[in-house]
Amino acid sequence: MRHCHQTRSDHFNYKPESDTTSQHKYIVNFKHWGGANTCSPIFVYTRHEAPIDAAVSGAGFMVDLASRFNGLLLYIEGDSTPFGSAEEAFQNASTLGFFSSTQTLADYAQLITDLKKNLSAEMLASWFRLKYPHVIAGDSASSAPILYFDDITPQNAYHVIVTKDFRETSESCYNTIRQSWSEIDRVAAEKGGLEKLNTLFSNSRSEDYETFFYNQTLDHFNYRPESYSTFQQRYVVNSKYWGGSNAPIFAHLGAEAPLDAGALSAIGFLTDNAPEFKALLIYIEHRYYGKSIPFGSREEALKNASTLGYFNSAQAIADYAEILLHVKRKFHAEKSPVIVIGGSYGGMLASWFRLKYPHIALGALASSAPILYFDNITPQDGYYSIVTKDFIEASESCYKTIQKSWSEIDRVAALPNGLSILSEKFHTCRPLEKSSELKRYLRIMYATAAQYNHPPRYPVSVICGGIDGANDIDDHDILGKIFLGLSSYITNSTCYVNQPRNLSETDVGWNWQTCSEMVIPIGISNNTMFSASPFELQDFINECKAAYDVPPRPHWVTTYYGGKDIKLILRRFASNIIFSNGLRDPYSSGGVLENISKSVVAVTTTKGSHCLDIHRAKETDPDWLVKQRKIEVNIIKRWIAQYYFDLEAFNK
Repeated sequence: MRHCHQTRSDHFNYKPESDTTSQHKYIVNFKHWGGANTCSPIFVYTRHEAPIDAAVSGAGFMVDLASRFNGLLLYIEGDSTPFGSAEEAFQNASTLGFFSSTQTLADYAQLITDLKKNLSAEMLASWFRLKYPHVIAGDSASSAPILYFDDITPQNAYHVIVTKDFRETSESCYNTIRQSWSEIDRVAAEKGGLEKLNTLFSNSRSEDYETFFYNQTLDHFNYRPESYSTFQQRYVVNSKYWGGSNAPIFAHLGAEAPLDAGALSAIGFLTDNAPEFKALLIYIEHRYYGKSIPFGSREEALKNASTLGYFNSAQAIADYAEILLHVKRKFHAEKSPVIVIGGSYGGMLASWFRLKYPHIALGALASSAPILYFDNITPQDGYYSIVTKDFIEASESCYKTIQKSWSEIDRVAALPNGLSILSEKFHTCRPLEKSSELKRYLRIMYATAAQYNHPPRYPVSVICGGIDGANDIDDHDILGKIFLGLSSYITNSTCYVNQPRNLSETDVGWNWQTCSEMVIPIGISNNTMFSASPFELQDFINECKAAYDVPPRPHWVTTYYGGKDIKLILRRFASNIIFSNGLRDPYSSGGVLENISKSVVAVTTTKGSHCLDIHRAKETDPDWLVKQRKIEVNIIKRWIAQYYFDLEAFNK
């Protein structure tokens, strides 16, 4: 049977013209197939440099296999003809630019995945490998995580807590710090003041980290004239502990934020362990964030979908591959084993980098990486179910108060002047226009507290302490208790809920990423402490289309990286990946929580939270966190020891 599959012209970018399609010819032979219910295999024949018709009669080996294994035969033509005709397709480099092996492999992956879904053959074992081995036993899609930022906390909440922490430690220390700002201004105003301050505050950190810029390719996957455009991509190197050639390289793969000084210091796992491993440390900034901006300026890069189209994970990890190879050459470290490390979205990038570029990365530490939170692999309500569980464990009465509060907000809002009553009750920064503003703010606050429920403060317990400790409030004043929980969590703030704020780089960038590629279907069912709010894919598609004029591709990430039947698939071709998760992190619901093989392992902690294991170690860290990091370090040691053993054996 002859068929045609609607094939996308460009799988690796999200520009408007990327959505143009062509007819990709394929032929299916069902004669010997045992059917989907028997898990019979699919044998795929790909033909690249000639039409497929001759291959059907010539590929006798395929027929012999099908007869023996009750297999389905699939013959795929190597390249379809886009742009309507061969004459148009071969006109110039702009049309020929999509004619490449990477696009062809992606065509195959999409076609096979779609065919398997249509056949209801989710458990089939087809023999499609190389860049898409995960397609073999899975179907459908997986993508990456989403972080919530809009109106989570007031602008000054971070520094208010910093202030509180210092005051609790020492009032005199706090007063000294307060006085220091005016003293810095005074010294800076003197002649030679800035030089004096530079000398006074220069330290090992600034000396340890050196910033570089790499002339990065805009489009790694096409060969059109504009694909060869370049931009300056920032990366930072710390060679303080490096043992020289062949010593390990630890690479932090940047995520949805600029690579600033705060990011470098926060990822303490690298610097904490570099002395023992004698490792070279590399931190790479994600394209379109910080100073790694294509098209000359942020304004130009974010202008529309045509410039934003190159802003995706596949391009990002290809960037990382180029920079890592460049650094290895620069430091004469061609034989140095590379361990890639990332958290949350960066953790997903680390695991996907190991799968796609095993010749560059020996292993990956993927912290809090919800690679299974896509296309119904994980239930929609997984995230908010864990938020609910965290609050129940902290306090049953707190959980029940929160659960009752949503209907109470609706009841008050329906009263005459109800929104004014709520605005006054919750000290909003400006009057509420609708009750959903307040409900969204509280929902995000509870979720953030659960996600970042780090010791020693444990924000969930702080909120519940405020709610349960409202002794001077009537038991029936549910919203009064809720406000005390809010004000206990966000201290020293004059107003709440709808504070004025500017969109951050993360807000702007992640909005695009989730509206193009990173479609994470987080919804809320009736089984949580929140009001039900299911994720509706079509509504999401419509919103993104209206915002960017291109629709999201909710199934592409699983086609490219895999996701379904992950234990069956990864145990056969993957190795050297640590999936670490704290089970109090709501995103752990979409994480890998069980060992897949001896070297693709899950390291979990019952009390852990989001990305906590890759933060800098502290003396106050609980024993379970210290143990988690030790386990991860020992696993990485085994990988590197085996690599050196193999390297020596191959050199003999």
